[in-house]
Amino acid sequence: WLIHLMMETGMRVNECCGIRIEDIKLQDEYPHVILHRNSFRRLKTKNSQRFVPLVGVAFEAARQAIIGSTSDWLLPAYIDLADQKTKNKSASAATNKFIKSTLVDSRSTCHSFRHTMSTRLREVGCPKSIVDELSGWSKGVSESYGSSADLKNKTKYLKSAVEAQHRTEI
Repeated sequence: WLIHLMMETGMRVNECCGIRIEDIKLQDEYPHVILHRNSFRRLKTKNSQRFVPLVGVAFEAARQAIIGSTSDWLLPAYIDLADQKTKNKSASAATNKFIKSTLVDSRSTCHSFRHTMSTRLREVGCPKSIVDELSGWSKGVSESYGSSADLKNKTKYLKSAVEAQHRTEI
């Protein structure tokens, strides 16, 4: 589920590891995850606090992870309850090992998903301000987490990028 979340949202590995189930809004008009700092995971920058739409396999990954979770965390395998932190290094290592075993280009890492998503968004005409907001690089329209208008626009471009990618794979 971790790979699917990173691949189709552009979220950082630590952002995915520290998602609480209560931060996933699958029933919303625009399904999304609310990324914010919590007691187990800090965010890289102030701009990393954001709404990220869940589309394609990211939506399904979140849905399945919620069904399979035995705790308050979306991905409990990457939560260290004793030390109250995420196991993002373990998650990154496991993901990178899987990537290297399945891809021809062994230079790819889980962080590559962020850059690939930015490219995919640009290829479907997504404005730079929305690419930056989706990636947590800067604030544009939204001052805090975002608004329903932000989610609508972000979802539109993210869906377009995901659908375009799947069309090229066929």
